[in-house]
Amino acid sequence: MTGYQKYIQNNPAWAEIELKIDRQTTFHESRFFKENKTDTWNPLPSDTTLRILENRLDMVGRLEVLKCRADGKVGYIPINRIRKPQAGADVLSSQRLAMEQLGNLLQRFVRATGPITICLNNGHKFPNCYDVEEVSTRINGRDAKSDFNIVDPDGKPVLFISHKKTGSASDYQQYGGVSPTSGSRANRRLIYDHTEVQRFMRELSKPEHHNGVRLIGPRWAKVQDVTLAAQSCFGPDYNSGTFGDDNVHIIGQGEPELTWKGEEICYTLTFSSHMSYWTNPQALMEHPDYAPYLCATYRAGRGWDTADVVDEDGTTIEDGQRYDGARLGIYPWAFIRNRGGNQEV
Repeated sequence: MTGYQKYIQNNPAWAEIELKIDRQTTFHESRFFKENKTDTWNPLPSDTTLRILENRLDMVGRLEVLKCRADGKVGYIPINRIRKPQAGADVLSSQRLAMEQLGNLLQRFVRATGPITICLNNGHKFPNCYDVEEVSTRINGRDAKSDFNIVDPDGKPVLFISHKKTGSASDYQQYGGVSPTSGSRANRRLIYDHTEVQRFMRELSKPEHHNGVRLIGPRWAKVQDVTLAAQSCFGPDYNSGTFGDDNVHIIGQGEPELTWKGEEICYTLTFSSHMSYWTNPQALMEHPDYAPYLCATYRAGRGWDTADVVDEDGTTIEDGQRYDGARLGIYPWAFIRNRGGNQEV
């Protein structure tokens, strides 16, 4: 499959992707043909942002082009001068595709019988399931844990789902961040202030891991506390007693499937690659691929801040510091284990 087919032709969210003119060592700009395909606008420099207006390929002479809007103008840009989308755009499209697939499956059954009961392989049932809705909530400046919800006929959420794109544990991206805003609405620092997270950050700041400019190599520590694991994987509101957009029932990876389970008069919801259930975070912690780990990898322009060290009276005895050149988060073990030079801290 070509990049055009993957990211544009077969992508239901193609119109929402923000693309850029590619950087190349020989060419630092791209031709931008006017709509008559003969005249040209001024060349577009590398990194110019553009939006696709039509997802079908066109031709200007022998050049394959796409109709785009860039720099306030409309015209045609050679496809070989357009940079492939970043991973985030690909993840977003896979989530939307999975949501549409689940919605189509659900509506097919609803049209025949009315709202249905969905059952999970952990033994729990969710009656009155009617449709699927996307979650666009932002919490402390980040996306909510739930990507889409199954709702009843009144639009009330019944089942909260975090979705990961098709693949293996190494394709997951992160379970969650560890910044001072990665916690809940009630406690923004819930994750950041956890003793395991703070220990990890302090260890990373040592000279054997950070050279004063950047992280020396990939570093990791297995998450030990089941509550920290559950809050990162299923949402910071885990154990709050209420499911919601930041406390999901399941993590589903891949394409959704609904299978009639006649003996229980319900439809079993599964996902093609992997599923994790809120009822057993300990099983997730023991999984050989999906177990959550605190991880740090080199990333220019990113970094972390250690918290102040205080004594029992609340007096600061050591100020927190900023360390650059790394991205921190909680990831599946498969994300870090095969990276060259990885070390436990």
